[in-house]
Amino acid sequence: SGMLPLGLVLGPSGSGKTYFALGQLATRFLQEKSGRRQCATLYLYPSTTTVQFVQYDEDTGTESLNKGAARDLFRWIRREVGQMAGTPCRRKLHMHVCIIIDNAGTPRVKSWFESTEMLQMLATEAEKFAESAAVAVCGTGLTGYETNMRGQMYIFRMRPWKARDLEVIYDQFRLKGKVGGIGNAGNTVADALCAHPTLQLLATNARTAYSMVKTFWHVRSLYSRIPWSLKLDEIALIVVPQVINDFIAKLGANELSLTQRRRVAACVFYILQHHAGKNKVHQLEGLTDHEIAVAYSFLQYDEAPPSEYLGRRLPKNRPAFTLNPALEIVLFSLAGIPLTLMAQWKPEEKVAAFYAVRLSIQDCTE
Repeated sequence: SGMLPLGLVLGPSGSGKTYFALGQLATRFLQEKSGRRQCATLYLYPSTTTVQFVQYDEDTGTESLNKGAARDLFRWIRREVGQMAGTPCRRKLHMHVCIIIDNAGTPRVKSWFESTEMLQMLATEAEKFAESAAVAVCGTGLTGYETNMRGQMYIFRMRPWKARDLEVIYDQFRLKGKVGGIGNAGNTVADALCAHPTLQLLATNARTAYSMVKTFWHVRSLYSRIPWSLKLDEIALIVVPQVINDFIAKLGANELSLTQRRRVAACVFYILQHHAGKNKVHQLEGLTDHEIAVAYSFLQYDEAPPSEYLGRRLPKNRPAFTLNPALEIVLFSLAGIPLTLMAQWKPEEKVAAFYAVRLSIQDCTE
């Protein structure tokens, strides 16, 4: 088919990239084509290796991609595998091996994993490592714009989660008995949570969905004898702030000042406004590297139109940066506009208000 044995797993922060890679790709990605039953999975972070993917010149302040990094990486992998097996790993392995490289979107290695040339070298080295090999590269902030246009690699884009995904999460907590007059089945609990417009949006991201169910699990006893239909707004007042705080902490944005958080929000809104149809985001002036990394964590480069929640749509199949509905809530919170302040507002009133806020922020970045 001309496709390289390499796939990019793309999506914003908390979209379930690692979960998908380990659960779906680890033992199945290109395994059927190999015809081999014996398979192994290697999981690693670029930062845990001894490989320097990007070389920096401190005198000129420039960076260059290390063309020998793919070879160095597999030398490191052979050494690590040999140590684990207790015998040197010098020959090609007679099995199917899936190598998952996670956290490849960090600022110090991102440009390397965005390069088609570097990824081609990575696939070549993988084919030397095992008779059947597949490489899956995951990373928040990766766009895949260069590789996607060339059509030489597999692209896996994370989509928003739905109520049925909440069912799986909730069932993992193994709730017994009844809660709030609703049976313990995950589907009934998920349907109840998704009946609230704000909680429904939080369910569209894997990390926020898990945090939402976890938070509800801890406060469920407070509503054991109260009909949920009468208390969803009150539940949201507890759940939403906790979910947002958990996400911000995981993102590393809790280290940012209030001014920096608002600057990040403005940066994301600016990108959504001015980079539709473009395949690159040029570094914006006035932002630190950490702020830019946090901003990238919210975005996904896709061919699908942006969410209607932001009030702006594009022609079908026109490339654009999009924003997951759950991350919209977090982003507005970074901008200083928490949804819980308007708990009694109707959904359409919230949409109109937030769209007006977004336009105001965009005007300030012009």
